Amino acid sequence: MIIQVYRLAIVGLLVVGAYDLFTSFVGAVSLFNLSGESPLYFWGLPAAIGIGAFSLNLITQAIWDKRQGMRGIMLVWGAFLIYDYYTSYLGLANIVRGGEPWKMNLASIETVIQVLSLEQVAAITIIALIVVVSPMTAFVVIRRLSELQRKNDDT
Repeated sequence: MIIQVYRLAIVGLLVVGAYDLFTSFVGAVSLFNLSGESPLYFWGLPAAIGIGAFSLNLITQAIWDKRQGMRGIMLVWGAFLIYDYYTSYLGLANIVRGGEPWKMNLASIETVIQVLSLEQVAAITIIALIVVVSPMTAFVVIRRLSELQRKNDDT
């Protein structure tokens, strides 16, 4: 029974992780001021950075478990995590605000605070945190499930 709960948790966390990718991409569109008229190759930058951020976020525990000799990757991890939170925050703000697709213009936290209500800003702050930590939490749950399955196989 507990193994099924872990599997369900993993699926849920990975769905939220996919939403992290989506909100981060929407925020990056706003941050980089992309529009439907932007050349296609400009869209690759936020996509590549977003996927890199998601990937490093997913293996957070493995990075911190092997800290020695990993200072460079830890710095990249930290920069990606900040980028992921910031762009997810902006993406959520643009989604809450609504409007035409590809005309997202909330490109800074200052603008978000000026345009949205205090309740919306508070909700976005909390939701962005949940969305950003979901991939690293999924990795922890996957690791724990693996340990449980090994114990079951041994008995």
